[in-house]
Amino acid sequence: MSGLNNIRDAAAQAGLRFLLIGGNAIIAYGVQRETADLDLLVCRDDLSRWRDLFLGRGYTVFHDGGHFIQFAPPSEGAWPTDLMIVNNETFTKLEAGSRSFPLWNQEWRIPSPAHMVALKLHALVHGPKHRHLRDFLDVVEIIKAQRLDPDGPELCDIFAKHGTPRLHRSVLLACETDGL
Repeated sequence: MSGLNNIRDAAAQAGLRFLLIGGNAIIAYGVQRETADLDLLVCRDDLSRWRDLFLGRGYTVFHDGGHFIQFAPPSEGAWPTDLMIVNNETFTKLEAGSRSFPLWNQEWRIPSPAHMVALKLHALVHGPKHRHLRDFLDVVEIIKAQRLDPDGPELCDIFAKHGTPRLHRSVLLACETDGL
């Protein structure tokens, strides 16, 4: 994991703000899950500096979708890295609610569990269909692992803003079931 820490350290030295998201953040919140990439939430204002950081370390742009950039690693065994790009207002809000977790012998900032649910709902509504089951299970498992109330005011607001009524009903049903 030293390559991940090198990226983290280089970003910190460059004054680049980021939050760890994706599978590693889900794992940090107590969900049993596998992942093989690094997902970071970054501010659009810093995008050119992020590009320079990765390109300068031998990464190549695998895909640039505007709101997401995927970098292929320079060598076998290194992890690909995906950047989710948000505006400054969104980044500041998520950063303010974030928590610090020790991962790979370093401290990493991760959005709050409720904000992770919001990010996963956004992925369910706007992301590729082949990811739907994984993202749905992530929502359910975060809610369960963190003992969030899926029908409480905070998550109801998040579902209203980032999800759909049908998706909310499905998550409520899945959270009531012990068989997941």
